Amino acid sequence: MRRHVALATSVAAAAAAGIGALVVTGVAPAAAKKTFKQLPLSTKVLIADRHAITAVNRSNAIRNRMVSGQTLDISALALVSRQSSLCLSTAGCKPDAGQEQNGTLAGAQGSLFAPIDLPDGSSVIGLNLRYVDSDPTQDLTARLVRRSITGAYAASGAVTTVASISSSGAADGIRTVKGAVKNGTVSQAQSTLYVEVFVPPSTRLQPVSVQVVYRPKPLVYPKVKLP
Repeated sequence: MRRHVALATSVAAAAAAGIGALVVTGVAPAAAKKTFKQLPLSTKVLIADRHAITAVNRSNAIRNRMVSGQTLDISALALVSRQSSLCLSTAGCKPDAGQEQNGTLAGAQGSLFAPIDLPDGSSVIGLNLRYVDSDPTQDLTARLVRRSITGAYAASGAVTTVASISSSGAADGIRTVKGAVKNGTVSQAQSTLYVEVFVPPSTRLQPVSVQVVYRPKPLVYPKVKLP
């Protein structure tokens, strides 16, 4: 009862003092409802900017989580025959570029090379070899090799094998052997990558292709703070 009397007294005092409105704590004045089209242009721009910035930042987060591996497939028919230390140290090895046979490379012998051109900052995560191997005593080998191009020139110390995989057993048909790759970061300013397929002396080994599996560097937009 005393509270109602105090409120009535306050209203009367405000009216007597000529105050046009009295705001009671906890009670918000009714706001006029407006559609987006009725808002001022500056408000529309602000709302649009906030939505766009939020979308960009969410896109960055999703892109970082969802980037998947991509595959660079190099046909064996594109590999180039070169003399190599591996062939020189293998009895009976004579470099031979081979010939095309129904999409495979038949009759090749020794080392076959191809350069690898991947986006700077990407990461190699796998190396696959597709082949035909019906020789029970000999196997094909594929290597991913990194050559350092920084510092003083070194004949062999700057060459490292990033990954190496080999065929096994003997069977008809095209098979695939897969291998994981560690420390496969691509830095074009520091090194260059290439693949080598070694075919030992045999008439029953046919490389089909080498596959380099890599994860591109995520494309990230600059993060923007909301106004």
